[in-house]
Amino acid sequence: MTAALIGLVGGGCRIAALWLPWVTAEGPGGKYSAGGFDVGLSALSIAFAGGIVLASLMCLRGSNLQAAQWILGLGIGALLASVVNFFNLNSLTNDLRSSLSAAVGVHVGVGIWVQALGALLAIIGGGWAARLVKSMRPAPQAVPWAPPASAEPPTPPPRPDEPGQ
Repeated sequence: MTAALIGLVGGGCRIAALWLPWVTAEGPGGKYSAGGFDVGLSALSIAFAGGIVLASLMCLRGSNLQAAQWILGLGIGALLASVVNFFNLNSLTNDLRSSLSAAVGVHVGVGIWVQALGALLAIIGGGWAARLVKSMRPAPQAVPWAPPASAEPPTPPPRPDEPGQ
């Protein structure tokens, strides 16, 4: 299922982003970059990435609506975690800029953007997979109700005010 593969790639992007540069500093002394683990990446972001990969693999094994919904939900949570990471990283780069000399340029690296891209891919893949799984389900058939053939129609109980009783 292509949709689950998109979710899997999204989770893989989030995992790969952990080792990409998140902050780069370049100055007269050379260039330095710090990855996701170096800048204090939240454990929640790592958990989202692992959950997306696991749910995508489950969805690839079979058309599983719950797994597709998990991909979608984890992707949304991962996107929110990416926004929090971005604000934390932006604060870190501003602190570094103020504490280092003007000759040193501090920039946000590519890692945070790859992580956000992974979350978007998970949302797209999970939403698409859930839609595909729902469309593959057979529509419920309306079955007309009929009393069993051997059953006699019920007789109403006698009323006490009827004559002849």
